[in-house]
Amino acid sequence: MKKEMGQNNSLPTNFQQFKKTSKGSLRRSFSCKSTRSRSHQGSLSATFNFNNTNITGNHLNINTASEEELMTLPGISRTLAKNIVEHREVIGRFKKIEDLALVSGVGADRLNLIRPEICVHHKITSSSFSSSNAPSVDSLISNNDSSRTLTIDINSGNVFSFMSLNGINQELAANIVDYRERRGYFNNFDDLLKVRGMNIRLLEAIRPHLIIGPPHSPTTSSKQISNRSVFSKKFALTTSRFSGERKMQSNGYTPINDIFELLSSFSQRPIVEEVFDNAADGHQVLRLASWNLHSMNEEKSDNPGVREVICRTLLENRFSLVAVQEVESIAALEKLILELNYPKLRKVVEWRGKCHHWKYGTLASLSDSQKIGCAFIYDSQSGLNIEDIKMLPHEDNLVSSLAKFTIGASTVTILNIHYTKEGKIQEYIKLIQNMKPDIILGDFTKLQDTELELEDFTRIFSKPTFTNSINSNVVQFRDNIFLNKCVLSKYSGISGVVRQGLEHLAIPRGWSWGGPASEHCPIWCELYV
Repeated sequence: MKKEMGQNNSLPTNFQQFKKTSKGSLRRSFSCKSTRSRSHQGSLSATFNFNNTNITGNHLNINTASEEELMTLPGISRTLAKNIVEHREVIGRFKKIEDLALVSGVGADRLNLIRPEICVHHKITSSSFSSSNAPSVDSLISNNDSSRTLTIDINSGNVFSFMSLNGINQELAANIVDYRERRGYFNNFDDLLKVRGMNIRLLEAIRPHLIIGPPHSPTTSSKQISNRSVFSKKFALTTSRFSGERKMQSNGYTPINDIFELLSSFSQRPIVEEVFDNAADGHQVLRLASWNLHSMNEEKSDNPGVREVICRTLLENRFSLVAVQEVESIAALEKLILELNYPKLRKVVEWRGKCHHWKYGTLASLSDSQKIGCAFIYDSQSGLNIEDIKMLPHEDNLVSSLAKFTIGASTVTILNIHYTKEGKIQEYIKLIQNMKPDIILGDFTKLQDTELELEDFTRIFSKPTFTNSINSNVVQFRDNIFLNKCVLSKYSGISGVVRQGLEHLAIPRGWSWGGPASEHCPIWCELYV
């Protein structure tokens, strides 16, 4: 049975499992519904008791609450809490309580259930309560004068100093310090927007109390340089810099890395609901995938949006072995592997999963100038090891490579194919008869549906399944996976087409933006090992 992942990134991914797999058991491990206890509405930390900006009286402010605080509401799971936070980041803030019903998964019924316990702004009910709780983000802007003398250096402040600011709780203060330690000193105030939990309204509220000290030494002299921003005030990236820091472009526009960070923040990733730990029905499994990367050359791999989409797609879907087509250079593969193993892009760094060690498989004798065509990307931490690989001679209408992998105690031979032109089906059949692979997978767009019936092989997607990542009236792509009788017995019955998270605002789409990393969707299936 297939798993289709829809195009709408705001909707949770729906997984349909094989009959012998219970849908309830899959979700049981991450369903976290709890009833909010009114006796525990103070600080969430048992160690620190600083101002709580999220809870006033008996109401939780949904404009400032964290995921964990939202989960204290009745009927709000971690997934719904994450949906609320992500929706809030997109729209800026909830103007009224009814706006919460527009969040994916909430709806009117659940809103009515939690309405008595939430608010969108703070209502101070007593003087004793107001003394122990911070005002909302809305009120912070108007109350700046009350603590004008408080200033904190964002390049030297610690968790405690940041928590002394109205609107900064322990979690956000720790995120600021952690970001600075991992990524280096802040060059401007708007670098704080890259910190998890920070938003532009809160930053505007606390900015009068922040200073930017010299990044290396408190005694280092500095000269501030101000240049205009390429964006409007709402999404502005302040371009103040200290001498000795990275230089601005001569035309005064924001550096390309800052522009990408902004585009990346508005390129939503799909919500990953599935809990997958390489096991199904008590047996270890791996996910085998095929993905035509569509003219994947070094220049394309230089686009950080392309790398972000490809790497996050592999990680989010827990792929262990991916057969890729239309790879035009080794350098392009190396850049993908480098980002997977030593991530630099924020969204790849943020992905928290098990430890991986990614490798690629192709002939080492190929030069960068030679087109590879078909190759393999695999995670050696999953027990995979490549024993042999052959780049078969490029026919007029067929590009293919044959690899032998060891998976635990088993050995499997995989034929990776990109059928580039119509006709000459006999060459295709002859190749299969000679190679005797266990698995055949790749791009079969140029073959007729009747030509996809192979003796002794079963295709995963039996009905016509189009794998276009964007709508096209010109051509309908058909990628597929074929298993021989032996491997078919190890098929768990679970497979899918990834259709979410394949586009990015940093990738061109004709004369516009928001294009896909590839015109093909990746396909996959699970095999017992």
